[in-house]
Amino acid sequence: MEEALLGLPPFVNGTFSSECDYKIAKILYSVAAPIVIIITLCFNILYITLINYDKDDRSASTVQATGISISNTLHGVSQLPIFFYFFLRDNMASPVSKQWCNAYRVVGFIFPNIFHTAALWQLVIYGIQRFICFRWPISALVWYKVDRFLKFTITVYVCASITHGYKFFDFVHDSGEPCTFSYRNGIDPTYYTPFYNWLCAIAVQIVPCVIMSVCVVLLIYGIRFSYLRRKRVYVNSPTAIPRNRKFTMQECQSLGILILTLAVEWPLTLLIILHITNLETASEDCAYTSLVIAHFMLLVSYLLFFPLFFILNFKLRRTFARLKSDLNVFFVHHSQMDETSDDVES
Repeated sequence: MEEALLGLPPFVNGTFSSECDYKIAKILYSVAAPIVIIITLCFNILYITLINYDKDDRSASTVQATGISISNTLHGVSQLPIFFYFFLRDNMASPVSKQWCNAYRVVGFIFPNIFHTAALWQLVIYGIQRFICFRWPISALVWYKVDRFLKFTITVYVCASITHGYKFFDFVHDSGEPCTFSYRNGIDPTYYTPFYNWLCAIAVQIVPCVIMSVCVVLLIYGIRFSYLRRKRVYVNSPTAIPRNRKFTMQECQSLGILILTLAVEWPLTLLIILHITNLETASEDCAYTSLVIAHFMLLVSYLLFFPLFFILNFKLRRTFARLKSDLNVFFVHHSQMDETSDDVES
């Protein structure tokens, strides 16, 4: 049963078609991937804290950014138990319990698929929303509401869960070492497997990537249009040029996020299509190495989201400086209170 088509951690039973696949997966997933995921977790916690730090600045954009960060984080964190338990062992193919075999499938495949799908479609909505705000900022205020985007986020998660949720129930664990699975009685893999593979390829990869590619072109136009509009408004201001540059760089963060995502998702999409249309490659040497590397690069791309936001968004840097100052004041205040209490007791 091959279910590594989305570039997620391949199963132990048969997905490693060669020693080459086994070695590259063990190298990337044993140490490198957990480090990337842990750093991403720290970055996203900081990012969510910063964008929600000032209650007056919370908006629908804050809801979107928070949702995307949570999806990216959960995509990696959900796989950490599998990385630690399976890929850090000396012999990953050695026998494990039935519970860990089931966990490998659920935590290592189904949950990451759900979060990956949710993240992609949230980015699609993010790209569309950003273009509308750049091109028609006044009209966007009519529908650009926090409650509405909360509903969008919930809807995306519900649809992602429906797309992959039935995978919780379509398999049974067989006796075998280390882990083998088979479809339940009544499920014909001749039709079921191609249906799921093409559903994921089209709904999870091709359609979002095409829409985001169109959004990139539209965002370039929208950002330029917004830049020229501000240039006309600030024509008599002595600080017009640096101010306009700051706002333009902040607007470019959405463009950078989409380009970074597409740089990983388009190669992953092409690999998925190749594996679906050429199933005989499953027996070739290093057949899944490219998917393993693509999945690892997906984790790395999530790591780069925060640095990209931090470099381009001057408001985020300003909020970080304010947070740092508030923390310093907080710790200094408490240290002085402790010293005062010690003096009183003495």
